[in-house]
This record gives sequence, structure tokens and C-alpha cells, in this order.
Amino acid sequence: LRFTRTFAVLALVEHRVEETIALADRVCRQESYNNPYSLKTLAAALAEAGLFEQAVTEAQRALTFAAPMGDPALTRVLHEHLRHYREKEPI
Repeated sequence: LRFTRTFAVLALVEHRVEETIALADRVCRQESYNNPYSLKTLAAALAEAGLFEQAVTEAQRALTFAAPMGDPALTRVLHEHLRHYREKEPI
């Protein structure tokens, strides 16, 4: 699972957007869509593909799970990403 998540991030860096979305969605599905790090990757891939409404939805879901973790850096990053997605900008 960790390998797949890492591969999804690498695919995103290489701008292989469709592959990234598929991999990130697979990881999220396996984690019952409750891991904020995986959801953050999925949201970034969706935004890169121009699917900003879906990116906002996944970033908001990530925030829901990040808040109880008590990780202020992750929460801050997710809020910043949300701002970009709402302005129709990939990160």
C-alpha cells in the first residue's frame, strides 16, 4: 500500500495525471477514504487534471481526518491547497 502511494506521488510529479488519479484512488479505496495523506495526493491529482470541484471535496475530506490527528503542518498545507483548488489552480 505504501509503495502504491509513493508511486502515485511520483506519477504526479511526472505529470502522469490519469495514472496518478487511478493509483491514488485505489489507495484511498483500500484505506476506506480516511487517510488524509492519501486523500491529499488524490486531491492534487484531481486538481492537476482540472477537476477542481472533486479536488475540493477530497481536500475537505482530508481535513476532516487530519484535524483529530493533531498535525498542524498537515492541516495548514490542506487549507493552502484548498485555497488553490477553489481558485481553480493546481498546486
